[in-house]
Amino acid sequence: MIRSDRIQKDIQTLHQFNQTPGNGCTRYSFSTEDRQAREYICAEMEKIGVPVLTDAYGNLLMFGQGQSDRQVMIGSHIDTVPNGGDYDGILGVVSGIEILRHFHEESIILEVGLVVVVFAEEEGNQFRMPCVGCHSMVNLKREEALNRVRDDGKTYREVMEAFILKDERGSIDFSKVLAMLEIHVEQGPVLWREDFEVGIVEGIFGLQRYMILVEGVSNHSGATPMDGRQDPMIAAARMIQAVRERGKAAMPQVATVGCILCEPNTINIIPDSVEFSIEVRDFDQIKIEATYDLLWEDFDRVAEDEGVKWSKKPVGTSPVIRLDQDLIGQMDRISEELGVKAQRIVSGAAHDAAIVAAFAPTEMLFVPSVDGRSHCPDEYTPIEKIVPAVRMAEQWVREMKSK
Repeated sequence: MIRSDRIQKDIQTLHQFNQTPGNGCTRYSFSTEDRQAREYICAEMEKIGVPVLTDAYGNLLMFGQGQSDRQVMIGSHIDTVPNGGDYDGILGVVSGIEILRHFHEESIILEVGLVVVVFAEEEGNQFRMPCVGCHSMVNLKREEALNRVRDDGKTYREVMEAFILKDERGSIDFSKVLAMLEIHVEQGPVLWREDFEVGIVEGIFGLQRYMILVEGVSNHSGATPMDGRQDPMIAAARMIQAVRERGKAAMPQVATVGCILCEPNTINIIPDSVEFSIEVRDFDQIKIEATYDLLWEDFDRVAEDEGVKWSKKPVGTSPVIRLDQDLIGQMDRISEELGVKAQRIVSGAAHDAAIVAAFAPTEMLFVPSVDGRSHCPDEYTPIEKIVPAVRMAEQWVREMKSK
């Protein structure tokens, strides 16, 4: 039986390994708190005789027995953003742990093995690259990932290798992996607002990011008449408003300005330049590009009106990820058989599953986030909203056959 009390206990225990008690949960990869969380997981697996190994990239692997050498993966992460919540990533790990417990108690030996994975450094807080452990595991941008540098000058490789020095070592052979499943909180309001128990994820938004530089003429804030200014701040404000309007016009697309830099950033000086970020996300790459084409026209008009210059620099992109159609259909059927109220959904956020999807058939299940809150201390999902997805995942593992 899938037991909600054990899932709840896992979540509550992992919360205790926390750098910011009383103000959300902060747990960085390879910290003291990460070590404590890993030791708890290892102890839980020792109770049921499941081997726990660490690969060469800092990922924790739990190996459930199967009759063949083929495997399926369930995984997510236990690192958090600063002052984050108790469910993002953590939920996918404790779900896999509970499924392993269930198989042990029921003496179920599957046709395929189940590997539960704790991916390292998913959030990218320290090394400014998300999903570092997952990238490294599948050998996608591995050298870039391992050589990312933290603020203290240490690389991911240096910090990780010192941390796992005494761990029991092992690895996963991706040629033997039949499929991967990640259970995750939605981090948005759709499931909660529409009262669905599970979201069956069809894919993950792609994104394109730019930095925009607006250059004007710096001058005295008191002595320069309003009708004689070439003010990049005013131009930037109008451009940022255009980003919002273009994103709203293309919903469910989202468009965000999250960073603004101003020079010289002084209270009595008209700025010389203003730089800001744009991020557009959509489930259709063509629509992302169409929004930017319209924005560039908007920016040209604003620049001419305000007497400023502007330029753009691409700073990041991620492709649209379409998850495995066969697995999506299988989850549709399982939800009906179990009486789970589910609907298909698209993820606006990236996850480890987005990386694995290029290497193995991959699917995700979402559970509701209360009021859509995530990456904050208020992140919360009631246990009764978690169990249906775990039940679906348990049946999915049992149904998987070696090929």
